[in-house]
Amino acid sequence: MSMRLYEEMVDRAKHFFKISDYDVSLGRYDIALFHLEQAVQLSLRAYLLKVFGDFPRTHSIKDLIDLSENECIILRN
Repeated sequence: MSMRLYEEMVDRAKHFFKISDYDVSLGRYDIALFHLEQAVQLSLRAYLLKVFGDFPRTHSIKDLIDLSENECIILRN
């Protein structure tokens, strides 16, 4: 596993999460959901990379959750 890639993915996921929170404060709910979706995808991919050493090239959150075996993923500020 590439620890550097894992850390970059986690940092990007946190960034997207913070941006989504900011978007909500401005009333931009559609963009907030887009940024939140990106945060979730990156978090799941980072988890899969850390646990299994790889992750699929998919945009399906459902597929990523299924592959993560429904483990809980938590973003921390």
